[in-house]
Amino acid sequence: MRVRDVMTEHPIYCHPGDSAQSAAKILCDRDIGILPVLKDDGSQSLVGIITDRDLCCRIVARGLDPGGTRIEAVMQREPVSCRPEQSLDSCEKLMQLHQLRRLPVVDQNSHCVGMVSQADLARSERADKLYRTVAEISKPTRTLILAMAVVSEVPQEDVMEETKKDSEGTDQDRSKETAEDKRLDQIADEAAGKGLESEKRFDEEHSIFTK
Repeated sequence: MRVRDVMTEHPIYCHPGDSAQSAAKILCDRDIGILPVLKDDGSQSLVGIITDRDLCCRIVARGLDPGGTRIEAVMQREPVSCRPEQSLDSCEKLMQLHQLRRLPVVDQNSHCVGMVSQADLARSERADKLYRTVAEISKPTRTLILAMAVVSEVPQEDVMEETKKDSEGTDQDRSKETAEDKRLDQIADEAAGKGLESEKRFDEEHSIFTK
């Protein structure tokens, strides 16, 4: 299956010049957690994303005025995205790599044509593959690990060393993947018409508001 087979088409969106408050209202009214940010020149080109977490951590937590803060000041620029023709396997790899639950879908002209989520994959993937994706996405980031060390008054180097050990153990477990699983994955790749494509990595943590 391809991303286009499971994605949500024509997603609701916002513009860079819109206020953070208007974005928050859309998220609340639509009961969603992310909005693609598109150029307001009619091209539908993706320039960023804004999430409920962005609004909370970059606006509310800093005491900024939601009504007077433009989305372009706090949005995530150059977000990780996928293409409609990509296989679900490659989309899943992107989510695992960047620890993301939702991805915008863009065409060859960078026009946003949909959104794909972990839930969309859950309705079409084998349970074991979905389990691996959820496990990767749910891993604590380095920032969270260090924050936990501060709160618990545990030396940061001790926490990072334990995390490294856990990661090595997880990698060893993965290396024990059965030949049958590998065979099934290979069949899925061939059925899709191509193997997994390598994707350019983007840094998700940028465009921090420094007014």
